[in-house]
Amino acid sequence: MSVCIQVTQDYRITSDPLQWIIQKFSHVEKTGAEKWKPVGYYVSPEQAINGLYKLLLRESDATTLAELRETSEKLAVLLHRARTTAVDISADVV
Repeated sequence: MSVCIQVTQDYRITSDPLQWIIQKFSHVEKTGAEKWKPVGYYVSPEQAINGLYKLLLRESDATTLAELRETSEKLAVLLHRARTTAVDISADVV
């Protein structure tokens, strides 16, 4: 049994029997099927969540250290909520 958790509109965390995978949305095929590309492989779900945190932080639009810190804090709160509750955080992510 595999896991597929949509975290943002563009990112999700999936699993297979051996690993946890961060995937980025690529496009919708002519058949209507969504195409996702792997961007990271992890041994544990915590490592995948931390990897996604770092990825989203690097992709942020921050131009100052203050903005980077604010984005970091916001992502930390959102990913913590995703770990502890079953809420849809996709609209809250930067």
